[in-house]
Amino acid sequence: MKEQIKAGNDKDADGNKIELSDSEAEEEIIVLDKADEKWVPTRTREEFIKCGVEGDLYGILDLVPFTLPFYSDEEIEKQYKRQSVSFHPDKNGNKKTEKDKKLWLNIKTARETLMDLSKRRRYDSTLEFDDSIPSAKDIKSDDDFYIKFGVCFLRNSRFAEVRPVPELGNKDTPIEEVRAFYSYWDFFKSWREFTQFDEHDPTKAQDRYEKRWMEKQNKAERDKHAKAERKRLLKLVETAYELDPRIQAVIRKEKEEKEALKKSKQDLKQKKYREEEAKKKAEAEAAAKAKDGDAEAKKAAKEAKKLAGQKYRATVKDLIAICVENMPGTNYDKFYVDELVKRYPTQEALDALIVTVKEIGTQPSVEDYINKFLDLVETENDKAKRLEKIESEKRQEEARLARMNQTAKEWTAEEVAQLTKGITKFPPGTVNRWKVIADFV
Repeated sequence: MKEQIKAGNDKDADGNKIELSDSEAEEEIIVLDKADEKWVPTRTREEFIKCGVEGDLYGILDLVPFTLPFYSDEEIEKQYKRQSVSFHPDKNGNKKTEKDKKLWLNIKTARETLMDLSKRRRYDSTLEFDDSIPSAKDIKSDDDFYIKFGVCFLRNSRFAEVRPVPELGNKDTPIEEVRAFYSYWDFFKSWREFTQFDEHDPTKAQDRYEKRWMEKQNKAERDKHAKAERKRLLKLVETAYELDPRIQAVIRKEKEEKEALKKSKQDLKQKKYREEEAKKKAEAEAAAKAKDGDAEAKKAAKEAKKLAGQKYRATVKDLIAICVENMPGTNYDKFYVDELVKRYPTQEALDALIVTVKEIGTQPSVEDYINKFLDLVETENDKAKRLEKIESEKRQEEARLARMNQTAKEWTAEEVAQLTKGITKFPPGTVNRWKVIADFV
């Protein structure tokens, strides 16, 4: 039963108050060291009794809530011993009251709760807390911001899971630390619980199904308050960020730099545009001038080409006249020359040909001139083909003459001699050669 009271449960299964016997109470009397006898409490006896009756676990041990760093187990134990000596029920003898016993039980509960992190956080979450957030109308100056929001962040940092908690700082705090401060609070992890809003006591459930239902309802209620708490903290961070003069100064500077960069880009763009326009204008003027020059050059080139054509055609006519004059009645006429000059496309080549042809001079016969002429203008391949053709025609002619000698017995020796002379005089290539030879015979 003594252990049950130590655990903070001072009622039995029927709900009746458990009272310690005198022998059990005597076991709890604590003897202090001589050094502890010099301790001076910060509260009066009446105030301690009031804390005990109201369930103020910090006040009853003469401790301050949310002290950082928090009291060690040794310090809490020492305060427990001091208060145990002062308020043990047996000190009142037979005059002890229910209030004395409750005070004693709360002293023991305070020690057990404050020395257990989980229990202490659950108890701390039930303490009165100022959830208010400064607004823009509360900030009249930069100093107001640092003071009011500094106090507000410090007050909320009591629930920080991650420590150390960065401070808000002041106007001289480097901007990197300011950003780190807001980054910390953007992802602030709070251990604050909301078990005080539980509507059901699972220990009083009739069965496990009711117990689960109660726990589910309690969890839903806690989650609702946890969500509201997260929303409140986000509002705190957003409001502070919007009103922070250091952040506003950075935003103004970034805006000015952005505007300056934008203006610089616009100026650079306009400068580039002007340069491009000037370049286009210069190129247009140069193109116009070049166009005029090209027109003149084209006109001159056209005129020169016209003159060159006229000269070339005149030279061709000269070559035709030479061929007609020196090789009359043959195939080496205008049409032959037109085909020949295709191998001499330039004026220089044609002039060289004329000079070479003129060097042939007068020949004893047309056949001799033709041979000289062909030696100049024919390629080796053309010459071989021509000679082969002449030989072929000669053989054909001899065969024809042989057939004529066999069939035309009426031909006299004089006629045959005349025919032979005509064949020699009018070689292959002569226009209407055989008619001319027949007329000759």
